[in-house]
Formats: sequence, structure tokens, C-alpha cells
Amino acid sequence: MTTYLITWKAEHSTKMEAFKHFAHMTEADDRAQEGPDMRTIGRWHNIADGTGVQIVEAKSADVVYAFILNWAPVLEAKVSPVLDDASARKVVLSKLG
Repeated sequence: MTTYLITWKAEHSTKMEAFKHFAHMTEADDRAQEGPDMRTIGRWHNIADGTGVQIVEAKSADVVYAFILNWAPVLEAKVSPVLDDASARKVVLSKLG
């Protein structure tokens, strides 16, 4: 599983629509949107400006992008693979020789 950082921003014109949709979702709805090949580690929201971040583990980028498409009508999102400390140190040390 690869870890991904997802950041998003709701445009002013769609912010309330995004909030309404999100507010009515249940934990079961969240799991259904993620599917069996993705797991949310954590998600945080800045309600004031309509932005947020989510950390997920997924089998592939395809799975993450499929999840993001659920929100495409109301949010702009950015997806980035990220490493934990141990993995980052291993990569950096391998380059330092």
C-alpha cells in the first residue's frame, strides 16, 4: 500500500453544496466511496475557507483518483504520494552513499 496526501479546496460557488453533501454522509458512506482498496488514516477540514487534507493508504493511484472523482463537481483536489520517516530516510541515505 502506498500513502497519499490529498488536499482540496471548494470553490466559493460550490462550497455550500460540498458542505451539504459531506454533512449528510455516514461512516458507511465514507467507506463505500473509498472502496476495499483504500483506507483513510485521517482527514481534517478548514470550514472557514473550504479546504482540507486527507491521508490515505491505497493499492494504487488509480484507486485514489477514482475516489477523488466522486467530489470533482464541487472540489479541486491535489494528490501526492508521500513517505513516512523511515522510508524517506532510506531513500535519502541511498542517494548519499
